[in-house]
Amino acid sequence: MPIQGLKYNIPAGGEQHQVFQATGSFTAYNPNDGYALLALDRTATLLDFDHKLPSQSGGHFPGPINSYLSIRYVDQSGGGLQGQVIVYPAPQQLQIPQFWSIGRAIQTQSTTMDIIEGTQPPPPAAGTCRIWADANGNLFHMHSDGSDPEIWDTRLSLGGALAGTVPNPSLSWHDPESRVPDKTWIVGGAGPSAIPAQNLIRKNEFGYAGGQNYTSIQIGSGPSIALGADVSQPAGGNFNGTNEVIIPNNWRITQINSGATDFLNGILIINNGVVSPVSIILPSGSTTRGVNSYSGAPSWSTGPGTAQTPVFVQGATTSPFARVDVQLYLQNTAANALTYVWLYLDGTSQGIYWAGSHGVANAPLGVAFSTRIYLGSSGTHTVTVWLTNAAGGGTLSFGGIGSQMWMTEEKGPG
Repeated sequence: MPIQGLKYNIPAGGEQHQVFQATGSFTAYNPNDGYALLALDRTATLLDFDHKLPSQSGGHFPGPINSYLSIRYVDQSGGGLQGQVIVYPAPQQLQIPQFWSIGRAIQTQSTTMDIIEGTQPPPPAAGTCRIWADANGNLFHMHSDGSDPEIWDTRLSLGGALAGTVPNPSLSWHDPESRVPDKTWIVGGAGPSAIPAQNLIRKNEFGYAGGQNYTSIQIGSGPSIALGADVSQPAGGNFNGTNEVIIPNNWRITQINSGATDFLNGILIINNGVVSPVSIILPSGSTTRGVNSYSGAPSWSTGPGTAQTPVFVQGATTSPFARVDVQLYLQNTAANALTYVWLYLDGTSQGIYWAGSHGVANAPLGVAFSTRIYLGSSGTHTVTVWLTNAAGGGTLSFGGIGSQMWMTEEKGPG
């Protein structure tokens, strides 16, 4: 009659014992990825056992076993799998255990690894980590403390402030949560020739003496530009700064280098709406240089047959030649009233440079001309525009409309 084996199904790290008798010896088979500890007629522990059966092997062990056989199984697969061990009693006497490998076919080298997809396993033993795959093929890296981070790959879609997939995500500029901490710089990296990294732009704020702060954008550290939106309504006067761009203190544009690349002579300052004069020098080799200009809205009026000098420009030149550009807007209370525009140099008339009228009373009358004049010498000169209101006309005025005049030095004829 064949001998029927006794099967043990033992949880990983667990122990199982069953009634088993063997008068002579017994055989055990362990086809699992883990070893088995065998104890005869007592409970097997990690420290107390009679025989150790390696993984994927069989053994023939001496008896006798009078009442039961205890087996403890220690998993070595990394998957926390249970082990199945089968034992057979034998009547033969045996003094020394015998072992043999029942083994499995394995490759010593491989370019692939197969992982069976499944549910989350229990944590591994201390000092080890476990790689496993869920039912969707996502890989996880489990640690003995139970933490189980996912291993990212190129299929993973990013979120929050990032868009796209790894390894080359992009910033999600349209995400409302794409932001940097308050007053944090966006920094430009270091350049060649030992050029250090530089602060480029950040959100900042500036305030007035009254204690009110205004959000701004700061461009560059050290000498920098700060622009902000005044969203309040400061008391006093008729000023309403809501949604207007404001600039702290003065706005100054200064030429700081020297040489052939110069283009500013002095400083342009905008302070509370007042613009300081500025001389503009064109690059070396050019034939012109801005001397001075007028821009404003004169308020005056003159009756028929009278003259007025509403606009003038004064400036120093190094050349006896200059060009004058004039742009005026006039009004006359009488239709078809003739108006003459004269040009004076240092108080001397240079003649009539424009004459005209408008068929509609009080309609804006545009005057624009450009002329080249001989100054006679270098030095300081004054160019003036005179207006003459012809007899029989109405009252001539600017009506508060802006006018402009430019004086440009020329280095020589041609």
